Amino acid sequence: MKKSLKLLTSILLCITIIASYTLIYEQRTEAATVKISNTTLTLSAGKTQTLKITGTTSTVSWSSSNKKVATVSTGGKVTAVSNGSAVITAKVGSKKYTCKVKVQGSQKLSKNWKDLEFTMNGEAYKLFFDFKQLKDNGWDFNLSDYGHDSYVMNSGDKITGTIYLNNTKYDSEIIAGFINTDKKAKDIKKCKIWTININNRFAKNPVSFALPGGIKSGSTLKEVVKAYGKPDETYRAADMGYWVYTYSSNYEKYFKLEIDDKKGVLGMTMQLYD
Repeated sequence: MKKSLKLLTSILLCITIIASYTLIYEQRTEAATVKISNTTLTLSAGKTQTLKITGTTSTVSWSSSNKKVATVSTGGKVTAVSNGSAVITAKVGSKKYTCKVKVQGSQKLSKNWKDLEFTMNGEAYKLFFDFKQLKDNGWDFNLSDYGHDSYVMNSGDKITGTIYLNNTKYDSEIIAGFINTDKKAKDIKKCKIWTININNRFAKNPVSFALPGGIKSGSTLKEVVKAYGKPDETYRAADMGYWVYTYSSNYEKYFKLEIDDKKGVLGMTMQLYD
């Protein structure tokens, strides 16, 4: 009788251990395989996309960090409301899974090039603008490439040399010039941009850009003249098959376009002298 009781106790103990181990294993497996369908999203205002959580049968609760930018339903449907960024969070038990949502609307630019406005990949810029705006969209540079660990600009300082900006998604040539319009010294990356150059001639993954007057990357020479009139200066690179048209205003504002015979507008430069 005692042997039977001990055997029964041992069997029950084994069952308990196996059940506990199975539960822990299933929980760990689930935690390791739970995923959110997108970690980043870019939507135009008014558009929707549904996020999904896979690898679990547990209840998912959704929330938005900024409902003025993007909302999310109980089923994970994201609705873009207005320009900006928001973080959509899916909570499964004690775990959280996030998706950064960027909302951009259609940007209307001035008809006059002298307003020095442009868009790049849907993001609007106007000289002078903070470098942070470019950095927030993935553009940056290493000071070490120019022989510096850090670089501080005094009030009124302007960098006229070339600083090339990099982005892992694109290989267009982007060059920026910096100016400190503040009354105190600032780190270069906290300063503003006074000149910008975009060129897609040799790019395999080019940026898209739009300019005042309805001109954009790919626009023809005829369309450029219709939008801006006769240029102040022209240069012909016959061997490469393109024109450079330069427009200027009171020695303060400069606007230059590189227009390929076959591919249309491939590059542009804007400068604002203060």
